[in-house]
Amino acid sequence: PVVEIEGPSTINVQTSAQFKLRGSAVLSVCATTPGSAVTDPCCAGQPSLSGAVVYAWSLKSVTPALPAGKELTLHETQSTRQLFMPANSLVPGHVYTMELRASMANNASIYGVSTVHVNCYFAPLIARISGGNRALSAEDDVLLDATGSVDKDGSHSSAPFSFRWTCAT
Repeated sequence: PVVEIEGPSTINVQTSAQFKLRGSAVLSVCATTPGSAVTDPCCAGQPSLSGAVVYAWSLKSVTPALPAGKELTLHETQSTRQLFMPANSLVPGHVYTMELRASMANNASIYGVSTVHVNCYFAPLIARISGGNRALSAEDDVLLDATGSVDKDGSHSSAPFSFRWTCAT
């Protein structure tokens, strides 16, 4: 089978986003249905292919290497043509090389493969400031509250969430 993964050869995803990889396999022109004859002269001497295709996704490499305890377990859809990856399953700052192998159900030695690189990056911080969108006089007290801000990378963040305020006039 000729195997293709939809989309570009490198995709970029935020760690906080779920995503899907989808592939397909096309049998060569030498593939036939049971009981039919091969009519393409290029297929002379080639084994006849027919039957179902079996899909298997695998992780081939991670660059740079993942820290201890951060191993990736592929989702239960790894044996389908579409691999689903839940949010926060990848570590930002790493490139994951995924492979899709498609083989014939009746003969696993006949297969094709395709790879895709998944570049996982940090999501931008979301600053939410309460109390800051109003006009004040120089004598008014100001209370700004940023506790509603969000770090979508959560436990994958490289540093604890902190605040630093500046005043521009």
